Amino acid sequence: GVEVIYGANYRNSFADFIHGRADLYDVVFAQRPHIARHYIKDIRENSRAKILYYGHDLHYKRMMAAKAVGEPITDTEIADMRRQELDVCAQADVIFYPDQVEVDMVAQELGGDRTYKALPVYAFEKEKFNQSIGTLSTITTRTGYNLLFVGGFNHTPNQDGILWFVQNILPIIRHKLGNVHLTIVGSKATPAILALASETIDVTGFVTDERLAELYDETSIVIAPLRYGGGVKGKVIEAMATGIPLVTTPIGAQGLEAPEDLMFVASNVAEFADAIIRALTDRSDAEIRARKAWNYAKSHFSMNALENVFRDILS
Repeated sequence: GVEVIYGANYRNSFADFIHGRADLYDVVFAQRPHIARHYIKDIRENSRAKILYYGHDLHYKRMMAAKAVGEPITDTEIADMRRQELDVCAQADVIFYPDQVEVDMVAQELGGDRTYKALPVYAFEKEKFNQSIGTLSTITTRTGYNLLFVGGFNHTPNQDGILWFVQNILPIIRHKLGNVHLTIVGSKATPAILALASETIDVTGFVTDERLAELYDETSIVIAPLRYGGGVKGKVIEAMATGIPLVTTPIGAQGLEAPEDLMFVASNVAEFADAIIRALTDRSDAEIRARKAWNYAKSHFSMNALENVFRDILS
């Protein structure tokens, strides 16, 4: 019952494809501005389907933050992306972003007779939360100072963040605590990331889900030292759902309600180092925050929560 379009047959004639199926589709779910812009106009003009658009994050806002930390992005590129995103949104009936702040920004910009809604960026099965209940009970008894970073390196904020951490923050932590071990997990590791490997830093590259679960089980805290990026961060939600204490930046905590109650949040080098030292040495505080984060993830990022969003929209 699933039809897949592939190859070159409809590369320049998607309008013909959709026109021939004008009465078949009730809803079209389009994603990301640079993808949706190639199809959304043809869908609107050649069918009566309702269009749901999921932007993942406001790309132009992420580009602005990247430019602020030195990435080679021009104001013209930012303005072009902003026009592209708003043009796609203007053609949709329902607009989704994971971050309610970004949802509100687009709603204020466009208005109109359309629905604006926050969409969970992750939706974990019930079994995930059942498995991680046991993790919460071991937080205060875990020994050693083990840090874990998870993130693919085809996404530039991940490389920027972990390099910033290793070069500026990790030496401070080691000066205070001594032997601290860091594991860096993520596909497409660049030469700069691979060069971080040492006796106390493991760079694993891609790992299976089973191995990642083992690494979560072996770690003391998860770090997400992100200096720019948009929307709700999957790596942050995954750590919350796994039941591991988390240290991140305001960028990493973006889109979450009262994140200081759920994790350790720090903005600069000194604050981030201090937050990690507190998370490693005050395990009672770390456990309290991890439990609140786990409950938050279960409430907002479960399959049940996601199903409720679509049930409300589609009904």
